[in-house]
Amino acid sequence: MKKRRLRALPAIKPTPEMKRVANSEKPVKKLDWFGTPYTAYKHSLFFACKKYHSILKIAIFHPADLRAGRDGAKYELYIDLSAPDFITYEPGNGRWYKSCLGNGYFYGVNKHGNEVWCSERDTERIRTYLKSRLSPKLDIFDVISSYQFHVREQQLDARYHRIIDPWQKEAKQVPSLPKRWTRWLDKVAIPEQYIYYHYKRGGATTGYCSYCEADVPIENPRHNQEGQCCKCGKKIVFKALGKTGFLVSKRHDTYLVQKSPCGLVIREFSVYRKQRRGEYKQPSIEFSEFRRSFFNAQGRPLSAFYYGDYNHRIVCWIATGVCDPEYRSFWGGNRGMVYGRSLPYLDKLGLKYSGLSAEVAKGQRMDPEQFLAKNNRAVLLEQMKKAGLGNLAKDCEKTWFRYVFLGVAPGSLTKMLGLDTFRLKRLREAKGGYHYLCWLQHEKKTGKLISDNVIKWMISENFKPDSFTFIEKRMSYEQIRNYISRQAKHYDMRTDDVLYTWRDYLSMAKKLNYDTNDEIVYRANLLRQRHDELVERMRRQEIEARAAPILEKYPNAEEVCRSLAAKYNYTGKEYMVIAPTGVTDIIAEGDILHHCLAGGDDYYDRIERHESYLLFLRRTSEPDTRFYTMEVEPNGTVRQIRTYYNRQEKDIEDARAFLREWQTAISERLTAEDRNYSKKSVVLRKKEFRELRKDQVKINHGDLAGHLLVEVLMADLMEAA
Repeated sequence: MKKRRLRALPAIKPTPEMKRVANSEKPVKKLDWFGTPYTAYKHSLFFACKKYHSILKIAIFHPADLRAGRDGAKYELYIDLSAPDFITYEPGNGRWYKSCLGNGYFYGVNKHGNEVWCSERDTERIRTYLKSRLSPKLDIFDVISSYQFHVREQQLDARYHRIIDPWQKEAKQVPSLPKRWTRWLDKVAIPEQYIYYHYKRGGATTGYCSYCEADVPIENPRHNQEGQCCKCGKKIVFKALGKTGFLVSKRHDTYLVQKSPCGLVIREFSVYRKQRRGEYKQPSIEFSEFRRSFFNAQGRPLSAFYYGDYNHRIVCWIATGVCDPEYRSFWGGNRGMVYGRSLPYLDKLGLKYSGLSAEVAKGQRMDPEQFLAKNNRAVLLEQMKKAGLGNLAKDCEKTWFRYVFLGVAPGSLTKMLGLDTFRLKRLREAKGGYHYLCWLQHEKKTGKLISDNVIKWMISENFKPDSFTFIEKRMSYEQIRNYISRQAKHYDMRTDDVLYTWRDYLSMAKKLNYDTNDEIVYRANLLRQRHDELVERMRRQEIEARAAPILEKYPNAEEVCRSLAAKYNYTGKEYMVIAPTGVTDIIAEGDILHHCLAGGDDYYDRIERHESYLLFLRRTSEPDTRFYTMEVEPNGTVRQIRTYYNRQEKDIEDARAFLREWQTAISERLTAEDRNYSKKSVVLRKKEFRELRKDQVKINHGDLAGHLLVEVLMADLMEAA
């Protein structure tokens, strides 16, 4: 269903009858399940429809819209029975939805237990189009919802089957069970065996052995007492028939190894025995298969499946990871008896070199899947050692084996390692390990030759191939090594810090619309300096973005700030006062000192009205280092003076003498207009202090939390003479 074509269909307007019904109903205030109030109507939704070729368009109206005289539909539902599919459009915000009506995802499209209205003609048209066989008593909302849910179920089934059908096809490539399978389970896989006897005074002398399946002599048996059959020699448990009811053995894992199209398959079963009272000679053997692992004829793992619930939707064979010596996928390593009658035939196909038959012949419980994986690892490690890859074998023997070989199809060593003859020779001559292998695999994948010296340097610096995805297309790895080494030496940095700085620098350059394909940009000579410059530029851009709405609201604040320097800038021996050049300077000052003097609109409003200004107090020896921010009146009276986190430190006492000197110096620069502004400022300040005292406004955060704000402001006040 193409959205553009759907939107081109004519709009459906509400009928006069629909409007009349909506206007005749009285709205009622109710609460939903969550206690949220809503307005309810007798008919909570109104439906109208029209068919365009194969598309059925259904317009859904809300009663409130109809009562307000709005002709537009709340939602437009499009159904294509030939697909089958449906989609919903909301004209109000231009959004499309795939949800069903019955899910209640659409705001306002909810019956709330009320009726919906649809004309008899449209109702019949929708039912006919959807081929609905639902009861005529169900309203059209339920008819549409039922169809939508049915379509979604079909689509979901199709999507799941696209995933699981290949699994089922592969997992079901197994032969039938052996003819003697059930008997073998009863006698070998299930170790619990019993001798049943009839209790009698003086003690029973004969009993029925479940393993021998015959009567055997016994002496002084006791119920649930362990013993040994004198005929077969098996360990048994005596069971008095009068005390034995329904009997179920423990569940045991057992394995069946068979030929498959790919080589062989190991099938894992859970098996147990059960019998009802009096049926001890005819027990029932129950078993279920829950795992299948496929190997080639030589015992190399290929794929594995377990039988389970896939996404709570269907029970089927689900693909899982093949095991390796340290990791048993999904179920963990389960030991059990292995059916040995099929192994001689498999040995002829090549399995005999794995030693599995000899291990099974010991008659002990084992996990053949894990055994083959261990054997496979031993063979491959030996193969690597014989090929002169001793260091790679050591790495694989420790931790990296499953990353190199797990899931790799059997083949030659070069194919399994993902190399060619040329690179295998280089790996051998360099005595490389796992990380060296990774670099050679990356070289083969990209087609860019990397010298052995460069690879050794990369490994010594703990760099991996994926560390350079941001630059590898623009520079060779030898150039990358030389550049990182040069920058590390120049700035006395670690190589990994250089790499991080380089990556961050290019990321910022891209955001700032630099041409990052230009060598001058991506290969900056002074990397850290250029990085810091871009950090500052990014910060300035962010500040400018924050300043834009302030300048829009207070357009004259910027001009006022620029005019302050001539009157208020002053430099002494230890301290200096400088004026901001604009709003961005004030925002930057507030960010660095983490205080609120520049954080609210009140300050910009005062600046624009010439009630007060914001100035910066600095040390003369460090003019670029933030020290204190001051709010001053036009005549130099200091209203507030604060440093980091709205605090005042002891060093402000040393600066007060300078501030008196500054007030005296600027008093000669003030004009009559400035003095007039100052008189108005004093009146406004005193008025503000009276209101703060009246309202008992307190500071809620920081070191002064709990103090009256007016008292703190009065303590800061330094009136000009």
